[in-house]
Amino acid sequence: MDWVISDELSLTVGNVVGWISAGAMVIGGVIPYIPQYRQIKKTQDADGFSLHVCLALLIANTLRILFWFGRHFEYPLLIQSIIMNITMFVMVHLCVQVRNKNQLIQARQRIFTDCIHLYVFSIIRSMYSYSQENVYRRGGLAFCDVILIRGSLKV
Repeated sequence: MDWVISDELSLTVGNVVGWISAGAMVIGGVIPYIPQYRQIKKTQDADGFSLHVCLALLIANTLRILFWFGRHFEYPLLIQSIIMNITMFVMVHLCVQVRNKNQLIQARQRIFTDCIHLYVFSIIRSMYSYSQENVYRRGGLAFCDVILIRGSLKV
């Protein structure tokens, strides 16, 4: 038997606990990234943060959003996925911006030192760490297109 605060509102302890837990579920995934964002912004150093984590979370949350269109599940999980995607794009934007700035500073310091070595490693490094966040957005959109097209073909 639930304890009722008011008959008109039918506000029960179970409802309040449900709302609080749904709110915690929605923002709980974002909270660990707030200190990381502040630290990267403050130190202007994103070396300790992996963009592969962002990629994995973007793929997982995008798949969850796309799955919602086929079979509806609870709204807090859908909202959590949307907020996590926004958070991951904010983190990617910050990391790309900081890494670009740091690469320009480091490139000025290493002029004319082992040019061939730098050239080879800069090609390899540029394959895995894009200098523009638009590449991440385009990759995400291409991923969604492939999943949607593949899902609609019913192979």
